[in-house]
This record gives sequence, structure tokens and C-alpha cells, in this order.
Amino acid sequence: MALAAVLTVASCRQGVLPPLADDAEVRGASPGQAPAIIDAAPRRVEARTITIDGRFEDWSGLPAVGRGRSIYNESTILSLGRVWATFNDRWVYLRVELGRPVNVQGLTGTLTLQIDADGNPLTGDVRVAGEGESALGGVDFEVHFSPRRSDGGFGGVAAEVVEAGLPVVPANPYWFGASFAPTFAHSEIEMRLSRGVLIPGATVMPFVGSHFAARLVFSDETGSIIDRTGPFAIALAPMPPVHTVPEHTGAPRDAGPAAEGEPEPQAHLAAGEAEETDAAPQPEAAPPRAGRIARRDGRDIRAVSWNAFDGAIFTGGGAAERILRALDPDVVCFQELGADASAASLKAWLEEHVPSAYGWEAVVVPEHRVGVASRLSAVAARTPADDPSAERPLRAASLLVAAANRRVLVTSVHLKCCGRLGDASDQRRIEEAEALRRLLRAGQFDFSPSGLLIMGDLNLVGSHEPLDIIRFQNDLNATDLLVVEPMVLGDETNITWRNPALPFLPGRLDYVLISDAVLTVSQCFILDTEHLDRETLGGLGLEREDSRVSDHLPVVVDYR
Repeated sequence: MALAAVLTVASCRQGVLPPLADDAEVRGASPGQAPAIIDAAPRRVEARTITIDGRFEDWSGLPAVGRGRSIYNESTILSLGRVWATFNDRWVYLRVELGRPVNVQGLTGTLTLQIDADGNPLTGDVRVAGEGESALGGVDFEVHFSPRRSDGGFGGVAAEVVEAGLPVVPANPYWFGASFAPTFAHSEIEMRLSRGVLIPGATVMPFVGSHFAARLVFSDETGSIIDRTGPFAIALAPMPPVHTVPEHTGAPRDAGPAAEGEPEPQAHLAAGEAEETDAAPQPEAAPPRAGRIARRDGRDIRAVSWNAFDGAIFTGGGAAERILRALDPDVVCFQELGADASAASLKAWLEEHVPSAYGWEAVVVPEHRVGVASRLSAVAARTPADDPSAERPLRAASLLVAAANRRVLVTSVHLKCCGRLGDASDQRRIEEAEALRRLLRAGQFDFSPSGLLIMGDLNLVGSHEPLDIIRFQNDLNATDLLVVEPMVLGDETNITWRNPALPFLPGRLDYVLISDAVLTVSQCFILDTEHLDRETLGGLGLEREDSRVSDHLPVVVDYR
């Protein structure tokens, strides 16, 4: 898809379940007999583009296509509810009710998505959901949420290629372009899988035929199936020429043409490169600097949050320099700075690679590898070491940044990684959120700032509670802080992290909170160079693979 020369950045901002027969009613098999194979008639659903962001408003009006049939209704793990499906030219989308808040990458047991990706029962293999139950024939692929690991535990995501009569072949879920939301514990999820990608070891290209069929099966830690949906089949519209999947992200290298009636994603580039459109005229803003992703208003302050991947961005062959020059930030919040990081070394790197007329100021907490840098007037604020009530160290650093008659307390934070709902890592994040709340309150007392801006890697892979703690009544007028909702430029996701070398799907780990009582967010976005076309990359001085320099993507917010 050729992005227009001026990218338009997104603003920061159920149907009735049809009756389904039981498996026995469709076609049963008594003990000792070969399992009967379901041959479900494809169901036509409205084609639609779904934004993978953990919010579900864009599913409104679509009817459910399946539902769970729990054997153990009192299961404390999950209870499959309704399932929805839709598609567009590039993706197949699923939405699944889970019955209670869970982390699908941290279950005790395994949730498996069985996929007959070409709607042909002669390819793939037969999969049975339980003894005596009807089977789904032609299963070509399986995606396992929380498969059993080599250490006997459960977690992550795995995938397999299934061929009739042959051993299953492990597959990287990134090859399918797989992603889901939300990453934190929730009672439902939405996911997407690429259409027409080449999967190593497979003879079938997923979702290029006239229809596909699928079912969901959940088995507990003993391997016993305790919940499953009936098979459902979905009719598909023909798709454009085949898309390919880049090695690193599992996202299409070329966006391809937008679906009919669907606006093409755009982004703000240098003035003078814009195409003429029939859109209503917009208020004039100060001309952006050539080769930069423009602010919408010349008064805007731009802040960027970026996890530096243990300092790897600073030795990544110029990728970080190109990205930061294109973004042209006033303030940058870093997490995972290298082991030898210091305020002096960070300032020196920025002044060499991202020069500013007035130089850079920086504060770094070396033992926690977090820092904030600003090319605006700034002074260091208190650090977590100044909090005598903190039982454990908090990875956070703050600068008081002055611009446009405002003094904004900018804090970079990195919460504990990993885990699942309710475990030790989740409890640690909750404790760190409480410590951050105290730090912000102390900063308000010490500096009387005009507003707060918190950016960083919150690692919300357990509960949502850490974010709630940071946000709740923590604005200067005792109202909730605003959680900014950026989207990836050129895509319909809010993914900020991806790493195909690890057994976890891409998801949102990085967040921005701001004082909307006094500050206005003009625009926000997540930059992934693999979703920009050649013309856009060239205009910005970027290269296709620049975003691979870190496993996190830069998160950008413009405010005033």
C-alpha cells in the first residue's frame, strides 16, 4: 500500500448467538467407532477490519459463530463462551470469551486453536475434541496458548504444522503474523492471523481458499479436555496477491492496497510533500522540519518512550540515530539502558547523533538503567532512592521539563517483567506502582509542576492493577490521569513489543499517562519502520529494518 506523502496519525483517543447443535446432534460416534468428521457449511459473515487493541467496540453487530461447551462448569481456569470471526483482504480475526480474567499466555493448561486453513478435509489431519465426540477434519495448523514447556510448566505460545499421517512440525507463531490483545488478564481476547503467507514445512497457505474451519479446545494440566467449542466454518472473499511475512515481526513488509471503502493509513511528513485531497481544510500549523514526522501544531512538545534493549540501540549501526532524527523529540524516556549507562554518556551520545542547538540535559539512574533526556530546559527531580518507605528499588527517573510556560514532571519507568495474574511478578509490579505513585506525589510537592507525563515499559502481562494504581486520582486536580492510546503507523494494532526468538506473541507493554486536566494530547503513535512504504521511509531518512534495533517500538506523544 503506498502511503500518502502526508501521513494522518490516528487521534489519541453484540450480536445474538445463533443456536448450535451439540456434537452428538450433528454427527456422533459411539465408543470404539472411528470419530465422525464434522463437515460444517461455511457461514457468511460481514468482512470487516478489526483493530487489535484489546477494545471490542469494532466487533459490534457481528453475530457469534460458536460457543464453548464446558464439561466442568466450575472450572477455575477458564470457561469458553462465545466466539466471533471476521476477515478482510489481509487478516482473519477471532474474538473469544474466556469466562473470567486470565492471561492466555500464562494459563495452567493449554488453549488450542485448531485450524482447517483451506476448508479442505483432505489436507491436514483429523483432530478430536474428546472421546466419542465429532472431529474436525483437515486441520492444517494448531496454535497453542500456554503449551506445556520442557520444564513441565505452562506458558507462552507455540504453533504446529499438521499434515495427514506425518509428525507435526513446530512453527513459529510469528510466521502467521499472529498477534492478540490485551496482554493483561481479561475475560476475552481478540487475535488476528495473516492470510496467504508461506509457512515453512506446510503445503497449505492459510486462508486463501473459499472458506476455513476452526475450533477451540482447552485442556487442563493433566491433558484432559474440559472445554471446547463446536467446529465453525467461515466463508472468505477472494484476496489480492499474496503477502509475505518479514522474518522479525511477522507483519507484512508491504501493506498492499487498502480494502475497498477503507481509508489508507497515512502519516504526517514534511511540508510540500502532501497530496491534494478533498478533505476539509485543517488549521495551519508551523511548517515541520524537512524529513521529520511532523507535529500537528508548532506549539507541541514531543516526548518519546523507548526501551533500549539493554543498550543495544546505541550500537545498532545507526538505526537509533535515524529513528530519533526522524522523530525529532524534545524529550526521550529510556528504559533498559546499558550496564555502563550514565547521564554523561547518554548526553554525549545524543549530542553527537541527535544534535540540538541548545544541547541535551539528562538524568540516569545507573543501577536501574532508566533515564530521561531533554533538549529543553530541565532539572533532575527526586529518584526512587529518595523514598525511604520503598522496600524494593523502583526503576524510575524524572526530569522537570520547562517549555511554553509549563513545567512538566516527566518520568521514565520500567516495571517488573514476566509472570501472570496474581503471581510474585504481578505482585511486584503492584508494589512498584504504589512506589511510583508516592514518587509522583513527592515530585508534585517538591516542584509544583504544571503537569505529569509518565512513560515506559509497564510489562502488563499479569493484572491491570498496576496501571490502575498509577492512574487513579493522580492528576493535579485529583482526577484520573489519561492513558494515551497510540496506534502503530500504517497498521491497526497497538503493539509495542515483539521478539520472534521468544515464545510470546507481539503485544502492548509500553504505556503513556498524562495530566489531561492541564495538558492536551495533539497526536500519538507507535513507530514501526516495517509498516512504512519505500517513499515514506526515504522521505524520513529511515530504512526498512531500523525498528529491529530493539524488541520494543518507540512510543510518541505530542502535547501542549
